[in-house]
Amino acid sequence: MRWRVREKKLWRRPRKGAEMSRMICDICGHAYDPDEGDPENGILAGTSFEMLPGDWRCQICGATKAAFRKEELP
Repeated sequence: MRWRVREKKLWRRPRKGAEMSRMICDICGHAYDPDEGDPENGILAGTSFEMLPGDWRCQICGATKAAFRKEELP
């Protein structure tokens, strides 16, 4: 019997009306952009910050979601 290796799970796109703001890491300044997602970690473009899994971490410094704040536009 052969077993198939499952690929990384890709997260669903957000529901209509979900907040699609960029979020900035307070530790390193990295911006999570929902328009780009996080393809290296299986997060599709179009995924809002709220829809990220609870164990998602900053791509640069490894900070938790709690270390991010909404980007303030001028």
